[in-house]
Amino acid sequence: GIVSYGAIKKEREISLAKAYMALGKYDKVLEYKNAFMDALESFALFILGESPGDQNIATFINLPRDFVLAKANFETGKTAVAREEYDKLLQNPYTKDNGEIYWPILYDRGRISQKEGNRDQARDYYKQSIGVVESQRATIHTEANKIGFVGNKQEVYHQMVDCLLTDKRDSEGFEYVERAKSRALVDLLDRKSTRLNSSHTIQ
Repeated sequence: GIVSYGAIKKEREISLAKAYMALGKYDKVLEYKNAFMDALESFALFILGESPGDQNIATFINLPRDFVLAKANFETGKTAVAREEYDKLLQNPYTKDNGEIYWPILYDRGRISQKEGNRDQARDYYKQSIGVVESQRATIHTEANKIGFVGNKQEVYHQMVDCLLTDKRDSEGFEYVERAKSRALVDLLDRKSTRLNSSHTIQ
């Protein structure tokens, strides 16, 4: 009937929203943003129950929602709007508690500053972002990971190096190249460890 068709249509839209986010097709993310928000809310209610507390709402619904919209606006050229949205996120006291969203917010904010010609500010944001990445020793499991907008942590190192080399700060740039290599090795070992633990669990 009509209800079942509506439910199927909604599930399809949610799947499309997640896929477009993972693929980086941000114009389509904005097109399907209502379905994407439904996916976040459904996940949160499933995990937290019908009456989640304020902090849980911030972690599982509000922060991912606001980040997705800011990211989509930035990647589709709405830089001024995105800058405002990212700054609000950085003022949110819960943002720092969610590393998997905090580092890409700082990273994108740095990209905005670099795009606007403020490389000093860009470096500061990149430095903060790298600090968050390097302080993480375990993945923070939020809907951010499951939907696929966390991104590649190596990107922030590359941008930092580019920024430093542009300003002829070669020695600092090479230092971040070495840190990027070290971080890549840590990530590789973490992935191998996870796979080994999974295989032992299955046995």
